[in-house]
Amino acid sequence: MNFLDFVKQEKLKTDKALKLTLDRFVAESSKLDTDYGDFTQEIAAITLRGGKRLRSLLVRLGHDLVATEKPDFDLLTASLYSELLHIFILIHDDIADRDLKRYGGPSLEVVFKNKFKERFGTENDHFGLTMALIAGDLLHTLGDGVMIDAKLPDSIKIQVMRQMQHTLHQVIAGWHIHFWQNHMPVSEVKIEKYLKGMELVSASYTVQGPLELGLILAQEQEKYSKKLKQFGYHVGLGFQIQDDILGIFGDTEQTGKPTGNDIREGKKTLLVLKAYEKANKAEKKFLEKSLGDSEITSITLDKVREVIKLTGSLDYSNTQAQEHIQKAITILDSLEKVNAEPKNRLHQLAEFVIERNF
Repeated sequence: MNFLDFVKQEKLKTDKALKLTLDRFVAESSKLDTDYGDFTQEIAAITLRGGKRLRSLLVRLGHDLVATEKPDFDLLTASLYSELLHIFILIHDDIADRDLKRYGGPSLEVVFKNKFKERFGTENDHFGLTMALIAGDLLHTLGDGVMIDAKLPDSIKIQVMRQMQHTLHQVIAGWHIHFWQNHMPVSEVKIEKYLKGMELVSASYTVQGPLELGLILAQEQEKYSKKLKQFGYHVGLGFQIQDDILGIFGDTEQTGKPTGNDIREGKKTLLVLKAYEKANKAEKKFLEKSLGDSEITSITLDKVREVIKLTGSLDYSNTQAQEHIQKAITILDSLEKVNAEPKNRLHQLAEFVIERNF
């Protein structure tokens, strides 16, 4: 079975478990209040609408990579902790980035804004934003509840939740770096500082964190953590560089998100920073003017893409992503006394990161 088919198969398992959890949550919420039940139903709907479920899969792969026997608990349900907190982060990320689409449909902010207009006949952007913020917070509590209720020793639950809190702390630190940079003149932003933020957000959160949770669940953290953190660092950076490329050059129909939003938001991605570094005087002035322009036209976006290509930044970024993935594979290959099947799947994951178009 190739990697994408494997991911789809695992996604079906995750989605089935997620739906059971969310159905129970909506039913319990509806008993408190019918409107609140409708609110949680919208949260469930967007959670199940899309997503690759890679983080929950990585929790299971991290466990299965090093486990010497089958778990005596429900690993699938335990892995939902990572997935639910991922959706929590995505909902807040959509608000911060002013992304109005998620998984090929409206973001929760738009969903609740539309519901307000249906009921009261007037626009209320703040209502939509507020409800989306609350929805994200609610998913955080739901994720915590899943872990608290998991049939695991309390000592392991505490380790898992402490690791997740550490990961979220790193994500917020990385966001803090990048959101300040979004409003700084591009001439003042250093590539090294951007990469530090990227490491804190993408490497720790996308790959390192879920794999670490899997090691904790297998009680093999001390033995394998160092190398898997290095693996996660390189895969995470490769993932984010590719994500930034798709954010400017991707197809909205495939990514499910509006292309060009990174430019509208003034994000100083590696693509932009390297292009600015290599640009001539006229190109620098053009990039300075275009970054952060919320009303940017498709024609101007095309010109930004052209500058990124002409300066060699697109080629540079692609090369950097590929080098990170190759380093990750080398680290993975050096792991000894681990289970072959999950090791092979992690190898395929690293290759998928660089080849994906969504």
